[in-house]
Amino acid sequence: MGLYEEYQKFRAGNAQWRRGLAGGARGELTAEALSTEERRTRTFIQSFFPSFEAWHWRRTASYWIAIFFTEGSLLFVLGSCFGYAGDSGWRASSSAHVNAHLVKALSVWPSLFGSVFFSCGAILMCLETMNVMRPVGSWTFRIFSFKSIFAYLDSCNTMNHEITRVPYLASMSYFVGTCIYPIAVIANLYQHLNPDMELLFSTIPYAAGGICFAAGGFLECMENKVFSTWDVTLPKTAALMNFIGGLLFAVGGFVLFWPHQGAQSNLLFAVGSVLYTVASSLSVIMWKDEQFGLAYLAALNHMGGQARGTSFIAGNTPPESRTFSVRGIVFIHLYCIVSVVAVMNFCLALNHFMALPAVDTLARAGNEFLPFLWLHIVLLIHSAVVKTPKTQPFHAVLMAMRCVTVVIMVMAVATFVAGLMHPPPPPLEPLDAPRLPAPWRRWEGGDSPELHDLMYPW
Repeated sequence: MGLYEEYQKFRAGNAQWRRGLAGGARGELTAEALSTEERRTRTFIQSFFPSFEAWHWRRTASYWIAIFFTEGSLLFVLGSCFGYAGDSGWRASSSAHVNAHLVKALSVWPSLFGSVFFSCGAILMCLETMNVMRPVGSWTFRIFSFKSIFAYLDSCNTMNHEITRVPYLASMSYFVGTCIYPIAVIANLYQHLNPDMELLFSTIPYAAGGICFAAGGFLECMENKVFSTWDVTLPKTAALMNFIGGLLFAVGGFVLFWPHQGAQSNLLFAVGSVLYTVASSLSVIMWKDEQFGLAYLAALNHMGGQARGTSFIAGNTPPESRTFSVRGIVFIHLYCIVSVVAVMNFCLALNHFMALPAVDTLARAGNEFLPFLWLHIVLLIHSAVVKTPKTQPFHAVLMAMRCVTVVIMVMAVATFVAGLMHPPPPPLEPLDAPRLPAPWRRWEGGDSPELHDLMYPW
């Protein structure tokens, strides 16, 4: 896949930068600024990437962090927009029962799945920041061992002053927020909560989760020196957008302390989610530019393309060594968008199954989940393929995957529109439900059952 060659190129480029043969970014450490003790113990590249496995892990982890936050942000955008539309009087059906369940399927369920994506990304961030400069074989996975983690990060700070507690605290803020926020989302699945239960399980978790998100964004701004320097970079822009998006989530949660403010809260959530989506999109671009620290770990970004003086963003990458392609970025975003549409279709199918429990509605829900699996297999392949292969049949396979993805996108969008235009009918009332005989008694007269009768005995 070209990963090991890319790693060797990464090491060679950094060694060249450390010898002063590359310009580097303004404000970076120089070889003269390094202490004698640090140069004697280990080199800069060996501190962060002591082996190919360590480099591969950090590259893959930062990729999935960007992907998970992109998909989660898009789901939050759609869920908040449909929630705002439902609170503002939008009706997809004349039946109040059908419309209530449809709005829930388009707002609450996507937000719940988006919280899962955010939690996965936040866990990877914690593992990245708490194990910085640690060999892969000696990693620790106890993310709540604050005393030992702080002691380790403080010891790393003596070797490299760029390593601080701030990235780990930012990651933990996001992780705690992703643990609190779903409590409110799950509470919204229940329509009839008394005021005290709604305050305890919905309003307070929304506000507390938003505060944690805002704290994570603020710590990212501190890590990237957003408030102390005025140069504009991708990490600073992403960190600032995360901070503003978190503030909007916090305000959207506090608005709910006043009654009948659901539409205003969803509007704030939607705007904050759009900012998170833009920041996540910038994270994908930073990953392609080998800034594996994204917006939360500035030290890793200094190991990337800008620090080596060969950044695609800066426009000074030689064509023969260029791995960043706009087409690749576009397709990664396209995969994320189609995956999110597939999740929305799964939510609609799940709503249909809950309204009319049957084998066909359950099978439809499973079928709507298959594009999601396919697209994540494609995303997994793209995390390992550095450049589009030119040899056959690998080039043809990659092009075929892109064509299949476009077809899946068209079908997914058409299915989503059809689900909005033709929502499931309201379920039968218990008194009106027909009393059907047991399946094993329906053919006692000697008639052989048809295949349709075997699959749908009711």
